[in-house]
Amino acid sequence: MTTAPTQLRGHTGGDLRPGIADRLAAVRRRTLDLIAPLSEETLGLVHDPLMSPIVWDLGHMATFEDLWLVQNAFGKPPLREELGRVYDPFSAARAQRGQLPFLRSEDCFAYMEAVRARTLQCLANADLDPEADKLLANGFVYEMIIRHELQHTETILQTLQLAGIERPSFPLGGQTGSTEAMMLVSAGEFEMGTDLLVFSYDNERPSHSLHLGAFEIDSGL
Repeated sequence: MTTAPTQLRGHTGGDLRPGIADRLAAVRRRTLDLIAPLSEETLGLVHDPLMSPIVWDLGHMATFEDLWLVQNAFGKPPLREELGRVYDPFSAARAQRGQLPFLRSEDCFAYMEAVRARTLQCLANADLDPEADKLLANGFVYEMIIRHELQHTETILQTLQLAGIERPSFPLGGQTGSTEAMMLVSAGEFEMGTDLLVFSYDNERPSHSLHLGAFEIDSGL
């Protein structure tokens, strides 16, 4: 599971916009660092029937950002309407996306930059007050886009693994140290999900009690 620094929370009275811009930039740097060593051929291939071409993922991230942070949140027309169907994940199975007229690397990078410029232009005048439009209140839609890009960097990492390509050596998550340690989680009731006005997915709402049964893990495995 990937993470990003400084998760957005509820409105605290300050201007959320600078922090959102910083997080958008940090996540984008991470994405570009991830794919920087890859060749044009590697970016454009279908490496496995389960996965899209990596450069398709990049174009999809930009199209999704334009849809939600510019079109839906501010009512503006799409930057490039003809790309909507190309990057619609429901229009073609992953194994077939290599046949779509998706943007190749340099054109795709330029498109990503153009979308981001529109995003930041809209952000500069965005009303993120808790009483604002549902998408914009507390920066909700921006957090959704940040999480979406992080999800696709996970997908790209999966593609690299399936293709037998060594992943970059820079840290990709928010944790340090060994991730192989096992532990015993105590059984009992606990609260799952949230009712708070913070970013959460639909399946994380509402807050509810759940009983965790006893389950021992052998630390020697």
